[in-house]
Amino acid sequence: MAAPPRGWQPERDGLSFQTVGDHVFYRFARNGDPAPAYWLIDRCGGEAERFTSATPGMTRFTELETDEGWVLYAQKDDRHFILDRLDVPGFDAPRPVPGLPAGKYGAGVSALGMYFSSLTDGQNNLAGAAGIGAPTRALYLHHGVADAPAVTLGVRIVQHQTIGDRIFTLDDDGDFRDVDPVTGASELVLGGVRRFNISDAARRLIWQQLGDDVSEPIFLRDLDTGEDWQIAVNDFTTLSWNRPGDPDSPATGAWAFTAKGDYAALYGPAHTLAAVVRTSDGAAIEPPPAPACAASSAAASPSPATTTTRPRGSAGTPRPASCRNGTAALRASRRCSCSPWATTSSITSTSTRAASPARSGAPTTAPARPRCWSRGSAPAPACSRTAATSRPSRRARTSPSTSSSSTPTPGATP
Repeated sequence: MAAPPRGWQPERDGLSFQTVGDHVFYRFARNGDPAPAYWLIDRCGGEAERFTSATPGMTRFTELETDEGWVLYAQKDDRHFILDRLDVPGFDAPRPVPGLPAGKYGAGVSALGMYFSSLTDGQNNLAGAAGIGAPTRALYLHHGVADAPAVTLGVRIVQHQTIGDRIFTLDDDGDFRDVDPVTGASELVLGGVRRFNISDAARRLIWQQLGDDVSEPIFLRDLDTGEDWQIAVNDFTTLSWNRPGDPDSPATGAWAFTAKGDYAALYGPAHTLAAVVRTSDGAAIEPPPAPACAASSAAASPSPATTTTRPRGSAGTPRPASCRNGTAALRASRRCSCSPWATTSSITSTSTRAASPARSGAPTTAPARPRCWSRGSAPAPACSRTAATSRPSRRARTSPSTSSSSTPTPGATP
């Protein structure tokens, strides 16, 4: 499809490429080249074109799939740009994202659009909860239309979660809101909320009341009826959400739902399950037995008494004792996938494939990860214009050689 320029050396120079719909966006970067050339080629055939929308100094090229086609974004210094609508012939001049105030932002893509989350220097590691000094951020959403401004979702957000085509946010003052991602209009659902978690599958909200910061009640709400039940008390609030700074237990105080949302568990201090409830009625139950780790050879399932918790990322996931084997095995335990509890997506991890504002009938579950092909064994992909397949879901694919800074991805908070 494309050959490197004369003098390009793989051991010295770089190659970066990514697919954008039916196109491949790439560059052969010579070491020290201050103005690398970017190219675009249709993978269904044709000649490569110099992509003039990309200018020197741009990084983090990220694509967004809209109902009209693909839009390419990029970052230059602290500014974010819309580069081009690839469904329209010709290349556009780069334009700053309209409606995005000046400042530093991380960018991430989801089924609802392109998120921009403000970044501040010296952020602490407190997990998102109101009134504890956790980092707050402004959050904006752009839908890929060059002339339409980004929508403001909130300016002092400590936690947010995307559920279908709605976004739920928690401000640092404890206001829990339901936000329309198309207009930015919000409705106050509850006041005085310390932290929340939602199961879309079960239509249940768990929220902790903002109180004395010592012992605070926790409620389960039916999202369809608005009925609340008190299900627990967090009497270790001062130890919750990574406030002790213990890297081994940042999930203390967080709730996790099972995959179907029929049960939920509260992580307690020192890798304990502080509470487990049935979400249909809020009844307290004994923790269900966890299956033996797949890494263990024919080991029996541990009893509830031996079930412990082990954080995975910022969210934390309960792990059977067989997944943990001393301090040296803590890192390996993150690869143990035998937990009965579903990991809720964090801000910096996954966003579900939810229906977009203009695509209300779209599926709300993420597709399974495809099998990795061995070198040389992968079949050539069919062009999407000729293959009888549906559009791929939106996902963030950033040029691997242009920037190493982290990009927050929206979704559910741990």
